[in-house]
Amino acid sequence: MPSAALAERIAHYLERPAPAAFDELAAELGRELHRRDSGFRELCRQAGLGDQPPGDWRAVPAAPAPRVSSGGAGALTRQADERAFQSACPESDQPLPILNLIPADGTEAAREQASAGARIVDRYGAPGSSSAVAGDRIDIGAARSWLAGRQRDRRVAIALTTRASLERLLGALARQDLRFQLTPGSRIVVMDAYGSSGDDPVGRCAEHLGLPPQSLVVRLAWAGVPTPLYGQLTDRGALTGVPSPWTRIRALDPGTFHELPEGRQGRLSVLDLTIDDRPFHLLTASLGTVANGTIRVDLAARPES
Repeated sequence: MPSAALAERIAHYLERPAPAAFDELAAELGRELHRRDSGFRELCRQAGLGDQPPGDWRAVPAAPAPRVSSGGAGALTRQADERAFQSACPESDQPLPILNLIPADGTEAAREQASAGARIVDRYGAPGSSSAVAGDRIDIGAARSWLAGRQRDRRVAIALTTRASLERLLGALARQDLRFQLTPGSRIVVMDAYGSSGDDPVGRCAEHLGLPPQSLVVRLAWAGVPTPLYGQLTDRGALTGVPSPWTRIRALDPGTFHELPEGRQGRLSVLDLTIDDRPFHLLTASLGTVANGTIRVDLAARPES
């Protein structure tokens, strides 16, 4: 973990990001990690830095991301996750009724999604929040009742779901010929970018939930990276989003790991100031592009299993 003083400065930066401060914080984090972590020093030597720490964030070498998350969430990790969610769902600055549609099927990814969903409900849920999960499945009747309640009371609301749960819900509504009109500003937050939600979830959310395309928000979480990327689905099987201010995402050449020009597809790496127990620049298995500050992740090219 970073020193207490540096962790406090990073926490302050999460609340009030200042672009110039990122370079300074990343450089100091690199120096601290270089002093105390022999593995990071070796990574720097392999990257051609000799015995010197990286001079700026672009020089921080990337380490392969772990295949699974390390488990417990520290204070910075929780803060980063919350701030990323707030940016994606600005309506959450006030408590909102939240519907939880995230079942637990026993996999590491499902546990991560369920844990993140529980934190969101605990932090942002208002009276009227509900869970429509029965074991590893969703309770369609409970979900339908919650949707009807939100249509009646006209409250802005959020539904947390997986892509498979969303597909089941939309399929059930279609079979029953049900169409709800949720209040403008409501959101459907899909917690697993790489899951399957059937054909055209954007259009089907508009038809059966009365929500415009921008109301469907997708969360992409990489193992080992505390800050998820929230974005919108495109009609070409991709996710587009703007990274959080305390992260830097780059597209690297898969062979050389050199940064590619804007718009060129490569392997995505994430430098995150809130990674506190390992090298803070991680190489993901996702493919995508970076252009004008926007990240486009190719969801059809699935990460390595």
